[in-house]
Amino acid sequence: GIPIDLQCDTRDPDRLFANNYQGGNFLSEDGGATWQNASTGYSGAQVIGVAVDPSNPARVYATARSGAWVSQDGGATWDGIHNPEESNSLTGVECGSVGIDPGQAGRVLLTCYSGFFTLDPTSNRWRQDPTPAGIHPGTSEIEFAPSDPRTIYVTSASHNTMIHRDVYEDGWGILASHGGGDTWQAITGDALQDAVTSDVAVDPADANVVFVAAENGLFKTEDGGASWTLASSLMQDLPVRT
Repeated sequence: GIPIDLQCDTRDPDRLFANNYQGGNFLSEDGGATWQNASTGYSGAQVIGVAVDPSNPARVYATARSGAWVSQDGGATWDGIHNPEESNSLTGVECGSVGIDPGQAGRVLLTCYSGFFTLDPTSNRWRQDPTPAGIHPGTSEIEFAPSDPRTIYVTSASHNTMIHRDVYEDGWGILASHGGGDTWQAITGDALQDAVTSDVAVDPADANVVFVAAENGLFKTEDGGASWTLASSLMQDLPVRT
């Protein structure tokens, strides 16, 4: 990582903490000669996505500005996700979203600024997939349709844009896959062209009914993204708690 802050224990000048961008927190007790990981239970990164394995709730995936992480004990400890023998390392790159395939145990989809990745449950290895046309790999949300796990929706926008819209770029599109992620098609539509889309939700009973949260409103499709309508007016009918 990139050290961004150092703190010295006022009671012991040989005891140092170093906080690292893309690297976590580290402790030295011998004046910096050696270091140990002090990041258990701590994240110094902007965490963007979280997914819990439905077949094993203790397994949790997280995506952040410092990379992708997995916990096997419900978040008590975390390990970075990477392919140490390969050049397409997942460590230290910005990752946007993660989705767990409800139709195939152990299969996980992950998106980072370096590309799309899939965890193959057979080999338990991550492979890098081609980034689909019409979208940036820095996606904001991945959602599998509960009624049809082969149908997946992806919204794409920079996490920075969602915070500082006047500084960063436009949205990067919406994709749909009806083949479990093997092939994709753009379903952005005119209403959402260039809009920052931060979230997507799929009707549990109908894979073609989808809601997308965007900077210009809440949009709904009933035909899998072939057409979109502004659904924000539906919120007017929600009861108000006083």
